[in-house]
Amino acid sequence: MKKILLIIVLVLGIGVAYLIARPPAFFKQFAGAGSGKLEQWIGQCIVGVMGSYLTPTIEMGTLDYQAPYTVIIDDLVLTTRGVKQLEVNRLTMELAEIPKIGQPIQIKRIELDAPTMRFVADTDNEAGGFVGWTDLVKTDAVKDPSTVEEGSRLSDVLVMRHVAIDDGGFIYDLNDGSEPMTLRGLELALDTEPMSTEEGGSGEAGWYSIDTTITQASLLDMGVKGRINLDTMLMDLADLTVAGQLGEANYEALPPQIQSMVREYEVRGQLNLSASGSLTLTSPMESTLQANFGLTDAFFSMADKVFPLDSFETTANLSGSQLNADYRAALLGGTVDGKADLGLSDPTTMPLKLTWQASNLLIENTLKVLEEGKVPKYAGRIASQGTVTARAAALSESLSGSGTMNLDNGRLVIIPVIAQLSDVLNPGGLGKTPEDRQKALSDKLDVTFTIRPDRIHLDSLDLTSAVVAARGDGDIFFDTRLALALNAGPMEKVQKGLGDVGKLIGKVTDSLVKYYVSGTTGEPKVSLKPLGMGIKDN
Repeated sequence: MKKILLIIVLVLGIGVAYLIARPPAFFKQFAGAGSGKLEQWIGQCIVGVMGSYLTPTIEMGTLDYQAPYTVIIDDLVLTTRGVKQLEVNRLTMELAEIPKIGQPIQIKRIELDAPTMRFVADTDNEAGGFVGWTDLVKTDAVKDPSTVEEGSRLSDVLVMRHVAIDDGGFIYDLNDGSEPMTLRGLELALDTEPMSTEEGGSGEAGWYSIDTTITQASLLDMGVKGRINLDTMLMDLADLTVAGQLGEANYEALPPQIQSMVREYEVRGQLNLSASGSLTLTSPMESTLQANFGLTDAFFSMADKVFPLDSFETTANLSGSQLNADYRAALLGGTVDGKADLGLSDPTTMPLKLTWQASNLLIENTLKVLEEGKVPKYAGRIASQGTVTARAAALSESLSGSGTMNLDNGRLVIIPVIAQLSDVLNPGGLGKTPEDRQKALSDKLDVTFTIRPDRIHLDSLDLTSAVVAARGDGDIFFDTRLALALNAGPMEKVQKGLGDVGKLIGKVTDSLVKYYVSGTTGEPKVSLKPLGMGIKDN
């Protein structure tokens, strides 16, 4: 966002100055006689900057030059390859002083009414980027300002003091048919001052201090403090703060890549972000940044379950095109800790590694309603650990990993797969009444698993519940399909009680009695194949 706002300021400032710098005949409609040489000088300065830095086509509806300081432009548009990357309803510019031959123009204030910025993915460019923005500024001039003739550099022409945006809009479109990211009602107040050597300008031209606030209606408030060099496009970020409420009303304000996910899972909560570091605006991934992100009083939903998220905190560092983060989440009465590492040097791969360590997660807390005094439908305490690796640019094709999951103090009789096994094994019911079994907290489940692009493969599963015991392996697909092979029944309980003898019995009975679980996680089907006979569906 900082880069976007900076670019719009530079482009509009230069664009307006360019319009002022038309040949003298143009200005005879607006300015008094005797100023031709001055206007020619302005034209030489600004046209030089335009040719050195910018690429878009600039159009306008009307221009009203109110000498000596004010210019008003209606319907200003920047276009590249048919994409209106920037539209401004009205732009008002105030000069800090009357222009003088041999000196740069002093632009004091720029006010933008209802500007809209469109970032449309450039699908025709193999390197990616956005139409009109990726090559908005000529990189050679930015990387080496000495290649630009003195007097035609941005720092020679733009000496900003204040920029304001009222009712701004921002659109981020992947150009693939997905819902674009849309920000509405943006308010910006940007105060900048050229920095002297004593103020931290390092003796280099082009340094400006930044102290600004940005408000996006109903979503976020942002504050930015630091300094920026207009010639080299470097930013020293002393402090960035963002705070806002995430909910259904403002999902459209999220990037398309995650917008569909938060809609599907109904993610809500209060978010906070702080960051500092050094940014290379022409190559953001080469920046050095430190950031802290937090989400509190949040939840997300899956089917008939809600996962309350008391808090989520992460500390991230970006350096050398490598992003490293530590995170901690408090949810379901327990915690999840881990690390994430993401490589950013190659956008076609972006290697990702994620680890987790979870403890004391109470599955009964996933129920949307826990009525006081009533026994939850299911319960259990989960511990888990594991690692996931992938290429973030091709996540669905490259996902891999492994882990373990252990559950104790459980009540699992209501879970569909276990309920189906119980119906097959105990059609008339055994032992305790259903009410007694539901109150018990004795079920246990131990699983080791491997993560694959389309599924979680259960290398081993060992279950002991109030009504059934089972062990086996198989697959749980991400589309909810099941393909499990289990040995289950009272015989398994006997084997567990016999130790090594039970293991020997198990080797024999594994080949005699096997239950197959198919269907989906919501509607499983259990089939029995004893002694090599045909399968009987339940």
